Amino acid sequence: MLAILVVFEALLGVTLLRGGADARGGLAAGAVFQLALAPLGFWWPTNVALAVVHVAVLVTESPAKG
Repeated sequence: MLAILVVFEALLGVTLLRGGADARGGLAAGAVFQLALAPLGFWWPTNVALAVVHVAVLVTESPAKG
């Protein structure tokens, strides 16, 4: 199970580094992932805060890549 998590996190990082539509998809997936983790343990406030950061970055315009 840990290996799946590592692969998911790595792919999420790659999508964020690629920029554009990939980054937007990665940010959305990251927010959903954090919210899915929230009910599973003690660190739920951190997971919710990270989901909020993902969404905030998603809705904020970023400078054009290049």
